[in-house]
Amino acid sequence: MQTGQLRVGRLRELNDPLDCEPVFVDLDGKIVNAESDESLSNILNTIGIVCYSGGVTDPVLWTHYADAHRGIALGFEFDGNAGLFDVGYRDERPTLNIAVLEQLKKRGEGEGDALLKLISDGFAVKAKSWKYEDEYRHFIYLHFGVTMIGPNYFRKVAAHQLKRVVLGVRCELTVFDARQAVKKLLRNSRGSVEIIKASKDPRSFLIRA
Repeated sequence: MQTGQLRVGRLRELNDPLDCEPVFVDLDGKIVNAESDESLSNILNTIGIVCYSGGVTDPVLWTHYADAHRGIALGFEFDGNAGLFDVGYRDERPTLNIAVLEQLKKRGEGEGDALLKLISDGFAVKAKSWKYEDEYRHFIYLHFGVTMIGPNYFRKVAAHQLKRVVLGVRCELTVFDARQAVKKLLRNSRGSVEIIKASKDPRSFLIRA
């Protein structure tokens, strides 16, 4: 939040090695080894990902993604044209016909539809055990609109989309400090951001936020 940027992940470096790894088959339904396909690797290396959760009250989210409740959660509001993909959860990995890759290699008419199918059908499905995340994904081209710092890519936070900052139960950052950081981020924006401190629910395992 202090830098006003979000880290953009790379598809080949996700914490789940089966994530964004659909099963490719040929016209006869036989599995094709896409990992050794240089063209596919080049395509994957141009796509980044920013992940969001639909909720903030699950303690497991705070444990896994907010430094064991010492971090913060940022709440964003997106319009219908934001390009977010709602992640689905199931036991089987998604299956795509190799024709999708062939269309992407042609780099011409139909490439956009093929890329959309690859992302929506192949990159927006995870194992059922990840369902607690209630995840939404934003896919980003890494060759524009991002900044590379060291080995990582970053993208500026859209100030008008930031609506809420929640400090974790164990977060040492004060509401005042968070407000100062948000003011710096919003100095050229008319938006307002709610800043609150999360707390433990006295009767359940949920986080009050």
